[in-house]
Amino acid sequence: MTTAKTTTTKAAAKPLNLRQKLAAVAKSLGDVKPDGYNAFHKYKYFSDEQLSGLFRQKFADAGIVLVPNIISEHIESFQTEKGKHSFLTTMRVMWTFYDADSDETIVASTPGQGDDPGDKGSNKAMTGSFKYLLIKMFQIGGEQSDAEADTKTDERHEEKKAARKSDAAKPEQKVENVQKGGRQANASEPQVERVSRLAKELGIGLDGLVRVIKNSLGVDVELPEDDKDKGPFMRSFFENLTADEIGKVAQALETATERAKDV
Repeated sequence: MTTAKTTTTKAAAKPLNLRQKLAAVAKSLGDVKPDGYNAFHKYKYFSDEQLSGLFRQKFADAGIVLVPNIISEHIESFQTEKGKHSFLTTMRVMWTFYDADSDETIVASTPGQGDDPGDKGSNKAMTGSFKYLLIKMFQIGGEQSDAEADTKTDERHEEKKAARKSDAAKPEQKVENVQKGGRQANASEPQVERVSRLAKELGIGLDGLVRVIKNSLGVDVELPEDDKDKGPFMRSFFENLTADEIGKVAQALETATERAKDV
């Protein structure tokens, strides 16, 4: 007796459409945390480098191509609070997701703004538009992405109201080196100068100083692209630290100086 063999052929998997591919990319992300830190305003953010690195290979593997097209751009000159001249670039960018395996496309548009005294306003605006496209589309969020989470404006408003009431109720008196709410005093000018002097003695430059800050405070400092802006930026950064924070940086530099002498 002969038994006939039956062969079962597995059906080929149906290719994903563009929406399914984007959903698969979103699923593969997991819990993503911002790697950047703005030390001046003290908030975390997703850097362009982090987001580009996160999505570049995922899009390539899925056969997704992302193409930008600037819809509108407006450049306005203005004077900063410190009396310096700058330009605010406001841009809206249309982003088209193309499926390399079909003719399917998905289009989205996001705004972006860039404040720069030179020629980098458009670069910053385009980067901002790109970052918020990915942050909102893939719902990865970030501490700086929620406007309702910005309590600083409300706090400043309440502090000013409290200060006006206090000034009206109390005689004028001079109080030095103390901030509202009992918070620690900001870094003093001698402390800033001490850090600057120690860094020069070590010859580590601003990039080396950034590494010292990372090691002593656990803070990632993102220096401006333009070299002429780096010095003023670092001075503003140190002036906005507390006395204790800048003390830790100075101590780290002192230790490095002593070690250099022993070599």
